[in-house]
Amino acid sequence: MNCREIKEGGTVFKAPVIDENAQFPPNTADVFYNTKMEFNRDMTVLLAKILKPESYLDAMAATGVRGLRIANEVHIPVTINDFNEKAVAMIKENADTFDEDITVTCDDANRLMCTERFSAVDLDPFGTPIPFLDAASRSAKQYLFVTATDTAPLCGAHLQAGKRRYFATPKNTEYHAEVGLRLMMGAVARELVKYDRGFEPILSFAKSHYFRTHVKIISRVPAADETLAQVGFVMQCPKCLYRAEQKGSLLPSTHVCPYCGSETKPIGPMWMGKLQGDGVIDKMLSELESSEFGTKLSLIPVRIMIIIL
Repeated sequence: MNCREIKEGGTVFKAPVIDENAQFPPNTADVFYNTKMEFNRDMTVLLAKILKPESYLDAMAATGVRGLRIANEVHIPVTINDFNEKAVAMIKENADTFDEDITVTCDDANRLMCTERFSAVDLDPFGTPIPFLDAASRSAKQYLFVTATDTAPLCGAHLQAGKRRYFATPKNTEYHAEVGLRLMMGAVARELVKYDRGFEPILSFAKSHYFRTHVKIISRVPAADETLAQVGFVMQCPKCLYRAEQKGSLLPSTHVCPYCGSETKPIGPMWMGKLQGDGVIDKMLSELESSEFGTKLSLIPVRIMIIIL
């Protein structure tokens, strides 16, 4: 395989050569590597430096760059997994260059998560995370990190796909990015509460072609009930900009717009609670000062972006 040496953050690794002129460059190599997700990985590394989980699983790793960076820059035990044998060979070659606790596995992500548990589980699939959320909700002891790149279904542009995948009604509104993020988080909440587990959001954001959330898992029945109570609907007027929230309801009640008299339409179920943990952004910005990131300039205004959400 034709490879090149890349430096991302404070980590140097080998990755496949991709055709940057292609319509979707990551698909032009035998092993998937998306340079446009560097910001996503930078945010995860930065957050992991604060959280310091006891162990970390990169469940669908491709080149393994996310897991390699967590091991090399955060210095915690990491398991890097992929089902593609070519990807695993590349991961192992890269892992051997670091003096870190790195385990590399070639396994189906769901099978691995059903048989082993990790302090932090990270799902970064191509497209929707839905097929992996159930197993991840049981495998993760403390933290669950999830990316979704199927923004069109989550934002309502592909309405039927959104309904099928997320068992929810999305809508392409003027605030569609937040709708997509909260619908994804609602799906995470529904998977966790099945096992009497709840969550507290740590860091969540929408950027370019993906949504990303990091949550702390709380394994108590009251926490599951509190999480479920934060799942609800936005009741959107189809004729004007009026909207209202209905928290803690799996079946929204009929609601009429007080301005134009139209019957509102439900968007959801989605996560209605906070998107960030208290003080997390300040801690990340403090850690950022001593960190080496290629997207550092992009990270500076993140505080403003996330507070708005």
